[in-house]
Amino acid sequence: MPYSKTLPPFMLAASIILLTGCIESSDADESAGSTPETTAGLSNPMTTQEINDFIVAINDYRANGATCGSKGSFGKQEPLTWNQKVAQAAQAHSDDQFEMNQMSHTGSDGSGADDRINRQGYEWQSIRENVAAGYFTSVEHLAEAWMGSDGHCVNMMASDVTELGIAATREDSGRGYWTLKLAQPRD
Repeated sequence: MPYSKTLPPFMLAASIILLTGCIESSDADESAGSTPETTAGLSNPMTTQEINDFIVAINDYRANGATCGSKGSFGKQEPLTWNQKVAQAAQAHSDDQFEMNQMSHTGSDGSGADDRINRQGYEWQSIRENVAAGYFTSVEHLAEAWMGSDGHCVNMMASDVTELGIAATREDSGRGYWTLKLAQPRD
């Protein structure tokens, strides 16, 4: 079930629980389709190259289709494009998780995925969020980890999203907190 503004409030809460995911690992142009730019993270944000590499990785999965374990199979999906506002919402959440030293979909102020994207002025029709904590050897490794998790895979393969923003806040060692926001703007 997509996270949609047309759902009643009790269904929105259930949607967030079902459509958001998290993974823990041990190891500003505002228009859609614009060139990715880094965001001002608290510590070691993603580089432009990492962002570009992640976009290639997620769109490769979408171009080929995927089976998301018990959640079913997804055929070929349209590629996602970058949106700076969506990325800023992702960066704000990565920073918050870093400061809390805790991976969570709930912000330190009680905010949810919808609150964070609304704060950026992004008018959305549907949104999804993946979070991760830990050390990833590359953004391709991160994408692979999310694709290996049924709920995260569904978010990445969903047909109700068209734009993305990804961000990280990391320690000098590389261990950190990652947030992927996927969205479709309101018509």
